[in-house]
Amino acid sequence: MWKREAKNLWKIKIPRCLIPSPVEETDSTELHVYGDASKWAYGAVAYLKVISKDKTTVRFIMSKSRVAPLKTITLPRLELMAALIAA
Repeated sequence: MWKREAKNLWKIKIPRCLIPSPVEETDSTELHVYGDASKWAYGAVAYLKVISKDKTTVRFIMSKSRVAPLKTITLPRLELMAALIAA
């Protein structure tokens, strides 16, 4: 099944430009970074929100995830580790 779907990979398009319109037409930009953790893993994701006169666009910038250590760590500590990779 995956071989059949692999033939369609060329159809996937990922926009590289974070700001879709000229910078002069941009009213404001916002960087949103989220971090979260559970007892199994922790991670972070970042988005860029660009607001112009006629539309608002949100673009994915990056994400990171890590598996929680085998040694038992408290959930607040894992949340701090998520904040660290979000920074």
